[in-house]
Amino acid sequence: MSFRVGGRLASLTVDEGDSIRAGQTLGELDRAPYENALLQAQANVSTAQAQYDLMMAGYRAEEIAQAAAAVKQAQAAYDYAQNFYQRQLGLRASSAISANDLENARSSRDQAQATLKSAQDKLRQYRAGNRPQEIAQAKASLEQAQAALAQAKLDLHDTVLTAPSDGTLMTRAVEPGTMLNARRYRTDPVVNASSVGPRLC
Repeated sequence: MSFRVGGRLASLTVDEGDSIRAGQTLGELDRAPYENALLQAQANVSTAQAQYDLMMAGYRAEEIAQAAAAVKQAQAAYDYAQNFYQRQLGLRASSAISANDLENARSSRDQAQATLKSAQDKLRQYRAGNRPQEIAQAKASLEQAQAALAQAKLDLHDTVLTAPSDGTLMTRAVEPGTMLNARRYRTDPVVNASSVGPRLC
C-alpha cells in the first residue's frame, strides 16, 4: 500500500507482524505543504468569486455618474483647446505668433481630443455593462479555482494512509523521515500486507 501523493513520511504507526483493521491509519505524510496549498487554493477561489460577482453585477450607478462627469469635463477642456487653436490659426495667418506657438496649440487640442474619446469610451462601457466574453472568462477562472481547491482537498486527505480491509502487516518498507516520490508509489510501496483488499493506488 502506498500514498497517492508525495512528501516526507511523518509517521508510520504499524510494525511488521501487526494486525490491522479496515480504516486504520497506517501512516501520515508531513501535512504542512498540503495545508498551505489548501489555504492558497481557498484564497484563489475567494478572489475569483469576487471578480465573477463584480462582473455579474455590472457597474454601479455612482461609477456611471462619475464617468459621465468625466466626459463633461473632458468635453469642456476639448472645446476650450479647439477654440484656442482656431484663434491661434488666425494669429499665425497674420504672423502675430510663431509656427511653434501654433504647433503647441494644435498639440494641446489633439491631447484634449484623445482624453475626451477615452472618457466617452469608458462611459459607453459602463452603460453597456460587462461584455459576455468577460463574464465567461471570469466564470471560467472561478471554475478553474474551484477545481484546484477540490484537488488540494483531495491531496491533503491523501496524506493519510489507511488500511482498506483487515489483515496482517508483512513488510514495512520505509521509515519516518523518508522522502516519498508520488510518481513512484506504484513500484515503491510503504507497507505490504496480507489479506488486505486492493492496494491504495
